[in-house]
Amino acid sequence: MVNAGNDGTAVPRVAKTASEPPGDLKALAVPGPTEKVGMVEVPDVSGRSLEESVRIISDAGFEVAAIETRTSWGGPERAVGTEPPAGTPAKPGAPVFLTMGGGPSGIPSGAQDTSASASATVSASASAGYAN
Repeated sequence: MVNAGNDGTAVPRVAKTASEPPGDLKALAVPGPTEKVGMVEVPDVSGRSLEESVRIISDAGFEVAAIETRTSWGGPERAVGTEPPAGTPAKPGAPVFLTMGGGPSGIPSGAQDTSASASATVSASASAGYAN
């Protein structure tokens, strides 16, 4: 049924509806763009030991497919990353590649303590007569 509005235009009449849907309808959960059905986030194991990292990855439902050691500034024998990266949704049972730190490489021993080498350089320069 169409009634005329105050200005003479046709205005459709809308039947009143309940604020809730009928009881026989059930809400459907539809995954959003960031949700992946049946997926689990790869855990963050950064800074952890090899044994602890493998346990955490396995407990999350993934398979540790390979372990690689790379030169890093992080502590030696500590996890520095995974592939896929931590926080990435992946299927349970998917392979995860673990990267462990091997410590710095190619740096002469003692050069890691820059404050000690810097003060030694200043002392040597001063004793040789160079002004700073």
